[in-house]
Amino acid sequence: MVQPLKGKILAILILVLIPLTCWAFSPAFHGMMGMGSGNPELHTTAAATTDPNGNEVNGTGNWTNGNNTTVISSIEDPYAGNYALKAVSNDGSYDRTEISITVVSGKSYRVTFYAKRGSQGTHQGYNQWTGVVVSPNNTIDSTNYTLYSEDVTTNSTTLLIRIYASVDNGGAAGDEVIIDNVSVKKII
Repeated sequence: MVQPLKGKILAILILVLIPLTCWAFSPAFHGMMGMGSGNPELHTTAAATTDPNGNEVNGTGNWTNGNNTTVISSIEDPYAGNYALKAVSNDGSYDRTEISITVVSGKSYRVTFYAKRGSQGTHQGYNQWTGVVVSPNNTIDSTNYTLYSEDVTTNSTTLLIRIYASVDNGGAAGDEVIIDNVSVKKII
């Protein structure tokens, strides 16, 4: 009586485990879990801030001068790859670089990047993002690269990310912030 029961249990385990194992390695599973091609990178502009395994180039791409800031591609000290983006304040008052990313309104996204203070300044940070329910508000207070990660929920089809060389009017001309390896992905 014991032998037939063992065979039935083994048969049930095989019938259950093989399909589960196949599903766990399927693209559909990886997409659901935020892995693989089911969760594409949204920061795809060719720029100094792009993942070096992606399309990193010596340029600023769609990163713009948000307010009286010089935005350049720099080879001085990238976090990864050959380039980083440097934003230099021209007058020390709310000077920033920014980029618009197309998103789906009402969804949640994870924005990650490495950043550090440049050779001058104590007022670097990021805030006043638009297209989100609540904007992050954080300082960039190290001269070493630090990973920043923000989960945001959108209320628009455009997410505007702003990173400041002078986050308030207490900065000075020449304040710098350096940004690299930016990623924007939908949270699945």
